[in-house]
Amino acid sequence: MKSNFLHRALRAAIVLMACLGLVAASPIRTQGVGDALEFRETPYFLVMLVHATGLDYQDQPRLVRSLYKSQMKGGFLGHSWVVLSGIEGGRRQVVEAGLTPRDLESVQFFRGVLDLAEYGYVNPAAEQKRNPRYEPDPISYLWRDLGNGHLRMESQGGLEPTFAAKVDLDPGQYRRIKARLDPTLPSHKTFQVTGQQCSSFVAELAALAGVNLQHQVTIPIPREVEYSGKKVRLWSDPKYSSITFSSPDAVEADLKRLVASGRAANALSWYHSAAQYSEASMRHVLAGR
Repeated sequence: MKSNFLHRALRAAIVLMACLGLVAASPIRTQGVGDALEFRETPYFLVMLVHATGLDYQDQPRLVRSLYKSQMKGGFLGHSWVVLSGIEGGRRQVVEAGLTPRDLESVQFFRGVLDLAEYGYVNPAAEQKRNPRYEPDPISYLWRDLGNGHLRMESQGGLEPTFAAKVDLDPGQYRRIKARLDPTLPSHKTFQVTGQQCSSFVAELAALAGVNLQHQVTIPIPREVEYSGKKVRLWSDPKYSSITFSSPDAVEADLKRLVASGRAANALSWYHSAAQYSEASMRHVLAGR
């Protein structure tokens, strides 16, 4: 029973559908949100949205339990995306976009790590299974670029945001963000836990809007874990003893801090308002470029 729990907990910690969360070096604390800044539809603005799962960062046991519960609900650990709005040719244009893996079923981080630990290859062929090789750092798979990212230019699979914050833009900022939201850019193919993924991409767009979004957490990685009754070495090189990545929970916490400080407006009601936001009203400004 204990090894089954460890197996599921490890899986929850490594199978990252789009984003990952584990033991933060500094616990993520969510600040209360007031109405410091009223939402108003201005000529140019960016709305940053997040669906956070509320992982418990207070200590390692609580976090492992929250990861386990998340895995039991399907393993989804959150998502971050944006809505860009601006006036072009006298008409308001709106685009919703988020960076995701092209095929969520292909994001098998857990399998990749265990394949490297057991065989020294990812997705090993029969011959490789018969003649395995030693991989000293199976956890290094989390640093690999999967190369299957794409920019989803529509609503994000029916996800309901847990929070949303709006910042105003000037025309130059709007144009720069719009250019980055070109779905044909080759750079969108990159998808990596420790590099470009949904939350880090939102932070990049926030920077173009003049916002330094706090979005990263750093976690320690044990040298060994128990799996199926035996110890599995995750790393030999100390550079893999911790990992830094962007987390939807960290994005949500910082968006709430921005709203509470009056640097952004709460946009959750606006997003849900049928009068302001609907599929029928979306104008994907990059289509046909």
